[in-house]
Amino acid sequence: MNERIHLPPQHTPIPDQAPLIFLAGPIQGAKDWQTPTALQLTEHIPELHVASPRRLSATGFDYNEQITWEKDHLKRSRELGVIMFWFAAQDPTLEYKAGRPYAQTSRIEIGRALGWHDSNPFPLVIGIEPGYTENGGGSERYFRSLAEEANIPVFDDLEEVIDQSILKI
Repeated sequence: MNERIHLPPQHTPIPDQAPLIFLAGPIQGAKDWQTPTALQLTEHIPELHVASPRRLSATGFDYNEQITWEKDHLKRSRELGVIMFWFAAQDPTLEYKAGRPYAQTSRIEIGRALGWHDSNPFPLVIGIEPGYTENGGGSERYFRSLAEEANIPVFDDLEEVIDQSILKI
């Protein structure tokens, strides 16, 4: 990777005014869309930093450490960048914990981000991959209605989500 892509659990320094894009969306049960997206984003904008919550390894995973890392980087992106959501469709070939709602953390995060946006608008880009709801993804209609209330378009193509995020920097 490169030094402008930030991964948990490390809290590597980000220059004071450098823009940060947080890549929000499902990790468990989804193919790795975060790594190629982070690489693509940092290629386009030399001063841009990207926070990807997808760890390189699940070894030594600590829930509290992960959540603290995510909350810190979400807040920084809200203040100095973009929060980019991509609700990737669940990949049925990947192992997934039975009974766990797909994208459950991402659903909470989008609710939080939309609440922040209601009280103090900031750059927020949302995309939902076709097929997201087919294998247990949920709340798509609700996401779309909340985004519409906030005049935030919802895209169905990751390249378009990336392009719109770049435009908002």
